Amino acid sequence: MNAIRIEIPLSVDDLDFTDYLQSNWALYRQALNGRSKDHDPRSEVDTIRITEVHLDSNHAVIGYEVDFCIRNGCQDRVDSDTHCRQVIARRDGRCFVFQSDSPAETRSTDEEF
Repeated sequence: MNAIRIEIPLSVDDLDFTDYLQSNWALYRQALNGRSKDHDPRSEVDTIRITEVHLDSNHAVIGYEVDFCIRNGCQDRVDSDTHCRQVIARRDGRCFVFQSDSPAETRSTDEEF
């Protein structure tokens, strides 16, 4: 797994770390699990949004939601759902280290027998 290291600029006050992480989530986007295919192979991600950030002296716990939809053309229907997820970063002063989210191998029944 690759680490994603985010250093908070010196211009950001310690009290504003939470706001910075919430507003600049594109910096650690690769650490977020934005997959929807685990739910249904036809699903597509619509949006990802940060919902909360909790900081302590050692970690940042970031809660986020993934909105996705499933378009069933044959049934002329669109279904949608939201998954609530979280990611944890190790904190080292003004620096936060995330682990890149690596998708698990796609499962197959080809070799079952």
